[in-house]
Amino acid sequence: MNFFNPTGAKISRVNLHPASIKYLKLGHPWITEDSFTKHFPKDQFFLIGKEDKSPKEVALLINDPDHKNVKARLWSLNPNDWNGTIDFLSQLKNRIEIALSKREKMNLLSERENFYLINAESDQLPGLIVLLLKNQLFIQYYALFWKKVEVEMLAILHAEFKNAFPKFT
Repeated sequence: MNFFNPTGAKISRVNLHPASIKYLKLGHPWITEDSFTKHFPKDQFFLIGKEDKSPKEVALLINDPDHKNVKARLWSLNPNDWNGTIDFLSQLKNRIEIALSKREKMNLLSERENFYLINAESDQLPGLIVLLLKNQLFIQYYALFWKKVEVEMLAILHAEFKNAFPKFT
């Protein structure tokens, strides 16, 4: 399945506003609409952000062209994540596993029944929130690209949740 790059073409390199680059490097997790984002392609899941008028690539972004204000969200500042093939599902699985493992190690279940399992950008899962509410999972996303990978994300989340919290299986 190649829904991350449906045209089969190379992932587009897009120019980023210098302020966007600065803020990404400082930890700001998204790109808001500006004169540069108006040139982002709408048909690609991933974009590689680069410095304007330079070949220097700075970030792997998830394109969010349908969002009103946020046009892309940071996936990685590590060039190893976008050189060659991007294995999004493996990276997604790893990030979910790390988030759930962190919560499991905190032993939050001994203190309360309701807590965040995944807290969006702080768990490197932009726009995705998962809460445990007693014996239910509440899954919310405010980044529209999650709809495109919802089936895969839910399958990974289900498997990793069962591993981290076997009490619920």
